[in-house]
Amino acid sequence: MQRDVLIALRRLGRTHAYELKKRLSNRSVFAAIVALQAKGWVDAEWEENPHPGFPPRKMLWLTGEGSRIAIRQVVTESREGTRSGQSVAPQWTLPLDGVRGRS
Repeated sequence: MQRDVLIALRRLGRTHAYELKKRLSNRSVFAAIVALQAKGWVDAEWEENPHPGFPPRKMLWLTGEGSRIAIRQVVTESREGTRSGQSVAPQWTLPLDGVRGRS
């Protein structure tokens, strides 16, 4: 799950934790976020919600090191897939149009 969070944040940029959870459709997203913050790969801050009456949102983004790790993970997986004869295409997709789910 930490890998998925890193790659999703690399693609999305600064986003709030709940949006990330919706896109990845997994309850362990928050545990992964805490672990990645402890490693110094993800940073966060609370931000006022632009919608009146809603609670503040925890905004997340990759640190420089987190971004390097995310890129390295994708490159390594692509190389390993090529050597093993497997497709180098990702085994999951991250919906960017607000539709939930994985393919």
